[in-house]
Parts: sequence; structure tokens; C-alpha cells
Amino acid sequence: MHDDQDDQDENPGKESVAEQMAALAEPPKMHKRAVIEEFRVKDLTSSQLTFAQCLIEGKTYKDAYRQSYPNAQGADATIMAAAYKLAKDERITKMRQDAWEMTADNLIQDNAATRRYVMAQLIAHSKSAQTDAVRIKALELMGKAIGLFTDRTDLDAKQSTPEQLKRELAGHLKLLERKRA
Repeated sequence: MHDDQDDQDENPGKESVAEQMAALAEPPKMHKRAVIEEFRVKDLTSSQLTFAQCLIEGKTYKDAYRQSYPNAQGADATIMAAAYKLAKDERITKMRQDAWEMTADNLIQDNAATRRYVMAQLIAHSKSAQTDAVRIKALELMGKAIGLFTDRTDLDAKQSTPEQLKRELAGHLKLLERKRA
């Protein structure tokens, strides 16, 4: 140990033996960090696809789950919990969102299709509603859409007698003649 110090003192520009060995040695092997590639999304199973399609069609969570998984024998609460959890899956949520956007775009362009869609949704809600209040509201909106709740007094008030129409027409003709003159 004393000799090495003497060598360094005598040759200040020269490297020590340890430094020479370190320079010649291979660098220490570093642990490679696992490179996480983009998370690969698993494909949906056929039952999950059926569930998503049922939801897109407007079925309730419970009905969609029972149709998608016909062998499920759990109680309604268990089925609802499983269906709710499955509906929150981001792949199914994305499918539903994409379907809704396509439907919304198509409905905006076609007024008749919009009416049919709204009526179909109201019918579906009135059939599958879990509370009477929801069922009644859906039926009420359907009735309003077809004019079922229009007051008869309003219709009678808008109708005019032939004499009233003749007087109004005569008044309009007089106004036109004044503008010409």
C-alpha cells in the first residue's frame, strides 16, 4: 500500500494500477427496465358484444345481461350488479358512445327518423320502466307527441265561421286596394 502511494507521488501524471484496471474493465451490467408497450386492449367476448348491442338497442342493464348470459342464474340484485359493472367497462362504454354519435348524426339529418327514434325510445321506456312515475312520464310524452292532450277549446277557438272569414278577406282586399292607389 505504501508502494502505490510512492508511485503516485513520483509519477503524478501516471494512473494507478487500480485506475488502469478500472479503465480496461467492462462497465457493470445494468438491469434493463421493462419497457411497457402500449397496453393491448383485449377483445370483447361474444357475450360482452351481445350485451353492448342490447344496451345500444335501448334494453335495460338487466335485460341485456340476461340475454347475453342466458345461463346466469343469480338473483335480480346479483344480475344488476354484474350488468352495471360490465356496462362500466371502458370498451363497452366506447362502443355505446360511438353508436350514440352515429345515431345522433343520422337523426339530425332526418326529421322523420328522429320522430321514429324518439317514439321508439319512449315506447321502450314505458315498457321497461321500473317505476310507475317513469312509465307514466313516457306515456305522457308519447301522448303529447301525437296530439292526444290538445285542448278541444283551443281547436274550437281557432276555427272561424264562414261569415268571419268573408269579413277578414274583405278587410285584406281593402288594404291591398289602398296600397295600389
